[in-house]
Amino acid sequence: MSEATNDLCRSTVRATCFGPIYSLLLVGLVLAVMLDALNATIFGMARGHVMGTFHLTPDEAAWIGIVYLSAKLALFPCGSWFIKKYSLVTVIWVALSLCAVTSLICTISVNYTVLIGSRAMQGAAGAVLIVSAQTLLLGVFPSNRQGLVQAIFALGVVVAPTSLAPVVQGYFIDAAIWQASFVLSIALAAGAASILLCMPESIFPKHQHAVIPFDWLGFVLFAIAMLNLTYILNEGTRWNWFEARHLRWSAAVFVVAIAICIHRLVTKSDQVFLDRGVFGDDHFTFGFFVSFIAGAALFGSAFLIQAFTLSVLRFPAGEAGLLLLPSGLATITGLCLAGWLITYRNTPPIAFIPLGVSLFMTSMWLMSRTGLQSGWQDLSGALLLRGFGLGFLFLSLTLITLSDLKPTYRADGVGLFNWGRQLGGLIGVAVLSSYNTSMNATNLQVLGRNFDPSNTWFGLRRQMLSEVLVERGLAPGLAEPASALMLQSTLKPQVAMLSFNEAFLALAFLFVLAVPIILSFKMMQNSLGLRCSVP
Repeated sequence: MSEATNDLCRSTVRATCFGPIYSLLLVGLVLAVMLDALNATIFGMARGHVMGTFHLTPDEAAWIGIVYLSAKLALFPCGSWFIKKYSLVTVIWVALSLCAVTSLICTISVNYTVLIGSRAMQGAAGAVLIVSAQTLLLGVFPSNRQGLVQAIFALGVVVAPTSLAPVVQGYFIDAAIWQASFVLSIALAAGAASILLCMPESIFPKHQHAVIPFDWLGFVLFAIAMLNLTYILNEGTRWNWFEARHLRWSAAVFVVAIAICIHRLVTKSDQVFLDRGVFGDDHFTFGFFVSFIAGAALFGSAFLIQAFTLSVLRFPAGEAGLLLLPSGLATITGLCLAGWLITYRNTPPIAFIPLGVSLFMTSMWLMSRTGLQSGWQDLSGALLLRGFGLGFLFLSLTLITLSDLKPTYRADGVGLFNWGRQLGGLIGVAVLSSYNTSMNATNLQVLGRNFDPSNTWFGLRRQMLSEVLVERGLAPGLAEPASALMLQSTLKPQVAMLSFNEAFLALAFLFVLAVPIILSFKMMQNSLGLRCSVP
């Protein structure tokens, strides 16, 4: 029997019946990317505990997250080259092993430098693991089953980092054992490895060696650009953006490095770290553009909800994590429902995007109407709508972007799509954090006028409170200043509440601004045939 006939038989089997082996492969890959989700979020929630454990300054603690994110952003686009060079299976095993080893180092490390190095390696390995796992699923399962397959895979890359991981890590933080999150990561790695060991070689796509050498200079420049961009986005709010000289220098380095990198990518064809031919696919180019907006919505909303519940509603870390669980379950339901309809009812993926956007905007509008006395019952409806909306949106966008890519460009497309989502999330969090800080100052100034002694309302409230304090035994001379301080102590929570309400509303209006831009981009593609020229 010829090789072409063998390939036809294998594809026919995959199209008709997966069986337990294929289902087990999907479970193993989901466990693998869940490991990365745990590693990605732990230092954000446990920042104070980490600073205490390692005796770090705020600047030193910030670098733990910066090196992780910058390494991840640098390796997302490069993962495809390693896959073409060394095969999918080899890359998955190496990335999974590195994630497990670095998790062990983070668990037992007592040295800050070692921790920084392991976090950088953890981010790089996590990026390559996600790219190789999703590329494998696109190659193993037929296109008419990708709806359900990508819905299940999204549990690890969309739901886990924003909903499931905060629940687990909140519990560990409340129990003062934040390092246990890395122990759980090691357990997930062991589970994924055990499943992958059971896989027969016949189900994996055949490997072809890459013939184009790796552009190491271009990659180093790209990594430098990502490091500086990540630093700017993480620390910009704290240093009032470009008023700080070192941030201006970082911006200059980023611009120069990324400009040289793009020039090399466009002009050099004998050395590459990314195949630019992937932009010849119009569906991918459109999805790549939209992935930035979707990432901002996903990670930006998760950031706002966590910050709001922790700083305004004063939830413990465990309860704040649990608050996102209903949203995560709704996301899972939305993913599976959309995946089932796309797979078994041939519903076009594009049909779910307007519904997802509408549900997300409604949820953020509901969140903007919460108050200081809000609890689970007030937030659950909005969070459920958010979950359904994100589930519909991300599955549709994934299928539109990646399902029609040629096998040659599949890994490049997966890497860039995940890079866009991650960078969009980083930008979204930075913008929302800066906006929230700015609105805090504005609202403090506006509401602070009501706490002036000449204000009639303030005078009456202070007099009433002074009388109560005197009745309870406080000296009359101390009652008046004490009552003024007590009234002023109510100002900051109200300011924070208003600022978060406005930030949630701004996130809802993100799509009001984005939709015309997206439609204009699509119309420009259709009318001008926008494509990157491929030599």
